[in-house]
Amino acid sequence: MDRFFRSTVEAPTAAHAERRLRERYGDVALSGVGGYRERSAGDPRFAVSKVALEGEFSIQADVRVVTVGFSTPGYRWRSGEESGDLSTAPALFEPGKLMGSRLTGRTGVTTVTLDLPALEDFAEGYYGRRTRIDYEGSRPASPKYSRLWAETVSTVIQTAALDNDMSRAAAYQALAIMALEAFRLRGDTESRSTTARGSVAAYRRATEFVDANLDVPVTEADIARAAGVSLAELRSVYAAHSVAGWTPAQHLRSGRLASVHVDLLRGDPARDTVTSIAGRWGFTNPSKFAEAYRSMFGFSPRTVLGR
Repeated sequence: MDRFFRSTVEAPTAAHAERRLRERYGDVALSGVGGYRERSAGDPRFAVSKVALEGEFSIQADVRVVTVGFSTPGYRWRSGEESGDLSTAPALFEPGKLMGSRLTGRTGVTTVTLDLPALEDFAEGYYGRRTRIDYEGSRPASPKYSRLWAETVSTVIQTAALDNDMSRAAAYQALAIMALEAFRLRGDTESRSTTARGSVAAYRRATEFVDANLDVPVTEADIARAAGVSLAELRSVYAAHSVAGWTPAQHLRSGRLASVHVDLLRGDPARDTVTSIAGRWGFTNPSKFAEAYRSMFGFSPRTVLGR
C-alpha cells in the first residue's frame, strides 16, 4: 500500500508560506502578509489538507497536481476565462493551466490534491479504457455535484482514518470518482458514463460469483466469464472498485482464508487437522498456507484449532 504521511506546517510569513506551497503544489508565486497553517494527510496518490490563512495574499500558481478546493469567505480565484469565489462553490485546477487567487482577512481552505498519473490509472479502470484527464473548466458540472463534492470531502475528513490502509483506499476511491464525475472532462461524456455503470455492474457480478464459489476450484477466467468481461477487463474492474486493492486472485484467496479460519474455530482437534481443513479450501502446501494465514490474521492457524 502507498506510504501514508501526516504533516502540520506553520509559516509565519508569506515567504515561508510560498516555500511550503511550492513543495506541495508546484510553481507558486505568493505575495502579501500574514500567517499560514496547514494540516495534511494522505499518500503519494492524494492528500486532504485544511489550511488557515490570515492577512492578505495574492497567489499565481501553475499546479503540478489536480487540486480541488473550497473555502470560507475571502478566497477569490481566476483560471483562464473563469473566475469565482471558493466559498460559494468548489473549483478544480489542473496542471498546465495558470491559476490566480486573492485572499483577504482570515480564510479557511480545504483542498484535495490528486496525483495526475495515479488519477489517470484509476480512470482507466473506472471507465474501462485509457482516459486523458483534461477538464473543460474549473467549475463543478452542476450545483448538485458541487454539494456532492463538499459532502464527500467532509465525510472523508470526519470519518476516514487515513493512517489505516483500508480506510485510506476507500477515501481515495471516493475522492477520485468525484473528481472524475463532479467536474466535466472533455470528450464523450455519455460513453464514459455508460462504461462506468457497466464497470460497477461487472464488479458486482464478479464479487458475487467469487463469494458464492469459494469452495469450488474456479479460476480468474471463470470469474471473468461470470462477470461478462475479458480477463484484462476483469483486472481493471477490480483495480477501480476493490476498496482493499485486491486482484481477483487475491479476492479468492482472502475469501478462502476466511473460510478456513471459520472452520478452524469450529474444528475438533481430536478429529481435524490444520492440513485437512486447509485442504478443503484448496490450500495444499502447508508451509505456504501457514504463511498466508499468518499474514492475514497475525497468528498461526495451529493456535486457533480447538480453542
